Amino acid sequence: MIAPFKEKEDFTAYENKLVFTRINQIPLSFYLEGNTLIQADMASLDEEGKECGILNNIYIGKIRNIAKNLNAAFVEYKPGAIGFLSMETGREPYLLNRTYNGGLSQGDELLVQVEKEPVKTKDAVLTTNLTFSGTYSVLSTECRKIGFSNKLSKKQKDFLKTAFDTSQFGSGKGQFGLIFRTNAENLTEETIPLLWEEIEELLKKKEVLFDKAKTRTPFTLLYQDKPFAVKKAQDTYMSHINRIITDDEEIYGQLLDTGLSEKVSFYKDELLSLQNLYGLKGKLEEALRKKVWLKSGGYLVIEPTEALTVIDVNSGKCTEKKKRQEMHFKVNKEAAMEAARQIRLRNLSGIILVDFINLEEKEKEEELISFFREQCRKDPVPTALVDITPLGLVEITRKKIAAPLSEKCRGLFKEA
Repeated sequence: MIAPFKEKEDFTAYENKLVFTRINQIPLSFYLEGNTLIQADMASLDEEGKECGILNNIYIGKIRNIAKNLNAAFVEYKPGAIGFLSMETGREPYLLNRTYNGGLSQGDELLVQVEKEPVKTKDAVLTTNLTFSGTYSVLSTECRKIGFSNKLSKKQKDFLKTAFDTSQFGSGKGQFGLIFRTNAENLTEETIPLLWEEIEELLKKKEVLFDKAKTRTPFTLLYQDKPFAVKKAQDTYMSHINRIITDDEEIYGQLLDTGLSEKVSFYKDELLSLQNLYGLKGKLEEALRKKVWLKSGGYLVIEPTEALTVIDVNSGKCTEKKKRQEMHFKVNKEAAMEAARQIRLRNLSGIILVDFINLEEKEKEEELISFFREQCRKDPVPTALVDITPLGLVEITRKKIAAPLSEKCRGLFKEA
């Protein structure tokens, strides 16, 4: 049931907001800080218009081939769909056709979860460490210990440790591990029951899945991840969000069923659409362009290739001759902030090389790199600034999880 429209609610007053809407019937999410788009994503739909993303889905897979030189297996998890399973990371896979004896063989049937979606010519990456995620925690079948997000404070980690009976976590069969997410930072004595309820729900999902697996055949989808909007909301640091806003009734209903309902608002205005209120289409189109202008007059050129992504920094219209090195440093610093935002916004991953304007002073170069590293740390996806090459290129690696924004949004506006 949709709550009545609050005429006095000023949707332009919220500084940080997570916005959900549909373009051509496809659900999209937008995370904005002020008027700046920081992150965007788009749901995958099948021919019938139903969500069909496979990330975090759990299947009964069948090993088609063992690659001993890679210490990996190629597993068919859906009819005709092959995924890559590293045998270095699996601790104790759940086999259905036999008892696990420390090794895997061709023809084995086992439970696998999609850890990374297939991207271009690369297969999906699978894991036997099955995880079930909530707003505050992630249940794991293989880590079997308590873990914490690196972004949680020491004080909060200590509080969470005292709130749980650690005897539940260990190496015994049937036990499990628990990882506290960044959203657990604001849990208190009063709100800790929300975490207990979530863990009970995750445990129930795990037990239902293992019971179901005993009577199913290979390629069965045993567990499908949450709806797109719910997943995106739970994956966002709620301490950074003032409001979650949507103009879609289905998405609104989904969001109300999470522990985040107090931050959710339904937008309804016949004179001004939610997309036009925040200029969402224009912001998304800008995120797909090759050139990105900077306020200083400089610009970035972003060139994704099969092997890596190159970001070139140019001084552009910023041609002030006096104090040229100061001007170059100013443009580089602005470019570093914008490059970090674009990497996150476009969901660029793998190897990324950034070619800044050359700086003659070593101290200025070190200051720039330190600043750029701090900007990269804001990214919720693991991102590491590695070093500067002898040619002066800054090397970055970012974990591959899903397809880049450009691939997901290909053709989105052609039918609009």
